[in-house]
Amino acid sequence: MPALTMLAVVSVFGVEEAKITSEHMQVMCLGLSTKAKTVELNLPNVHKLQLKMSCPDSLSVSAPSLAYVAVCMEKREGAVVEFERISNLKELLFGASHFFTLTKLIRNNPLLEKVFLDVPCIALGDDGKWEGLLPDVPLMTPDIKELEASCPCLHTLSIGPGLWHSLEDGFENKHELAMFNKWPSLKHLIVHMVVQKMDTCLSVLRLIFAAVPSLETLEIYVHADSPVDVEQFLLACDQHIHFSFRSGKWKKGLNFSCFSF
Repeated sequence: MPALTMLAVVSVFGVEEAKITSEHMQVMCLGLSTKAKTVELNLPNVHKLQLKMSCPDSLSVSAPSLAYVAVCMEKREGAVVEFERISNLKELLFGASHFFTLTKLIRNNPLLEKVFLDVPCIALGDDGKWEGLLPDVPLMTPDIKELEASCPCLHTLSIGPGLWHSLEDGFENKHELAMFNKWPSLKHLIVHMVVQKMDTCLSVLRLIFAAVPSLETLEIYVHADSPVDVEQFLLACDQHIHFSFRSGKWKKGLNFSCFSF
């Protein structure tokens, strides 16, 4: 199918090699449920790409026209992950606990406007019920200072529930949130969380709000099964943040309405 412009394959099992080259492909979603040995994508005209997979031994993506990319992939030690000739991204959605690939993408894409970041440490059931934390997932945080320095056009940041938990964990252990420090371009902040400790959540929110005086829009989404009562938490946010914000609940899926996916 040499003229194919859009391809979506989701929840595919048993693929060992996925090598796709296309001059005409514009949109691709590749979802592999079992670990492949090799994934090679040579897509010079694709502008929107979504990758959701177990990390292959080798992943190579060459896509010079790419503007919107979403990656949900837990990188394994020893795996080779390369994004080549990608320098015009406008939106990046990145869920992983290893951030070297993220840092490289950030440095090469100064035109980024919207970013979603998450750490895959939250366990959810098929019905979206919160089941606690996944074991052996490092609670790391990406280099927000690098993101700020490298992407002066970035105005929207969306934080996933796993990254939010990592921020809380860092705050409880270090009593600080050094990753946010006067971010003049940031206007829109979206937070998804599972509220386990109300005081910790409020403290981290206050610190972020104090560090981003340019903020114009704040959205807070709380998991419906949070150990802390959702309505009580949102009422406490009203009392302590002193900033108008939009709020809601989430369970099965996050709110990605501001993104192009």
